[in-house]
Amino acid sequence: MNEQIDLRLYRTITLGVQSSGDDDRTAKHILELRRSLATHCKGPYSEEISEFALVLRIGGNMQEFDFEGCERIRRNRKDKYITVDLGFPSRRWRVTVRNPANGKIVTTLTTEAADTLVFSPDGRWLAGDPGVFPSPSSSLVVWDTKTWAVAATVKPERNPHQGAPVQWIAFGGGETEQRKLGYAQSLKFTGDGKTQTVWYSVYPLAVSLDGKLLVEPGQQLLSNVEVWDAITGQKLQTFAAHKMVTNSLVFSRDGRWLLTTGQESLKIPVDLHTFTGTTEYRVKVWDVSTWKERASVSYPQVLTLSGVLSPDGKRIAVERSWGVIDLLDVESGTSAGSLAAVIAPSNYGPIFGKGNLAFSASGSLLFEGAFKSGIYAWKLPVH
Repeated sequence: MNEQIDLRLYRTITLGVQSSGDDDRTAKHILELRRSLATHCKGPYSEEISEFALVLRIGGNMQEFDFEGCERIRRNRKDKYITVDLGFPSRRWRVTVRNPANGKIVTTLTTEAADTLVFSPDGRWLAGDPGVFPSPSSSLVVWDTKTWAVAATVKPERNPHQGAPVQWIAFGGGETEQRKLGYAQSLKFTGDGKTQTVWYSVYPLAVSLDGKLLVEPGQQLLSNVEVWDAITGQKLQTFAAHKMVTNSLVFSRDGRWLLTTGQESLKIPVDLHTFTGTTEYRVKVWDVSTWKERASVSYPQVLTLSGVLSPDGKRIAVERSWGVIDLLDVESGTSAGSLAAVIAPSNYGPIFGKGNLAFSASGSLLFEGAFKSGIYAWKLPVH
């Protein structure tokens, strides 16, 4: 679909659209954007430039635009305008299941954008947070991985002070009667003849494999970690984890360790256009039996950080830059090697974070989201 716009109405910044498939899902949002531009962007920009002509290219079934962000900036001196292509590939607004052997799509679960996807520990269920473009994380959906049918869904009320309500997801045991613990809320559904529980929150959370413990940032200080008995609803412990904020929480599968990543200092601006800056992050390992710190590793000048535990609980993979991954020993925090690859970054700077790393069930493979390059798979040395 190619659209022309009335330059008399949209004077300074104009928006054209080229899309392929599912136009009805994006049309109302395009109209909203145009109304906003018409309201707030009027009059000439300068004597040399009278118009910015934005072209939104949305990928779909008939045609794909395999780039994201701004590309192909072009200037027309005679007519005094600049055009910019804004790429929005289909992988950003739909969730598909692929055959790992050949990469082909098995089924499309939803044509809405999703920011987080989490399998249950046994692989029986998949939970995600799809939302209508451009707002993922507005609902929680659970799919049956045998049939890929929807098993349960909920659309929580959005708190205007906290943002999208489903930004973190964790499966828990079905025994609990608790509906809310701190920030975390639960969705219950019946599957395989028993009650299943999925927890979700606007803030980081983790649930132990047996479903008995739930951890999340403190309600008074996000730098703290609160430990809850997910069965009884009793708060068991609160401890200081990081200086500024706790960014992620992960239990080891054997329940011995809790991995946290967190910000330790204020950001020093690097790029004022993208509001990014470096700061100190720390990766910490906590002994679940005592909630004492077992290991701590500092990353003093990074833009952001992503960390994940291996299935056997012996290794940590830390992504500290595009294609730069450190492997750490859990018990000592010492280096166990590193991985590196050249990955084309986002036009908006580093956007990797939660969910960008994942171990295979055996722990022999590590997967990294590589933005424009798809997914990287690393074969790890025997530990």
